[in-house]
Amino acid sequence: RINALELDEIDITKVKGPKEVTVVLDERALLFNFDKSNVKAQYYGILQNLKEYIIVNDYDVTIVGHTDSKGTNEYN
Repeated sequence: RINALELDEIDITKVKGPKEVTVVLDERALLFNFDKSNVKAQYYGILQNLKEYIIVNDYDVTIVGHTDSKGTNEYN
């Protein structure tokens, strides 16, 4: 089941065909603690809703992210 309030915060744009969409999360929508690779627990609900949406609609997924500005370029 999708939480409509959370999906309203996600920009879903069709890019090609009936099975492809682009989901863009605000850059503050999904964060990690500094120097950690685990998603913060407070975001599990958003990820669960996205997972269910992807499964129900039979989408393939590509996840793209980036490092933060803390630390040196070499470290990040």
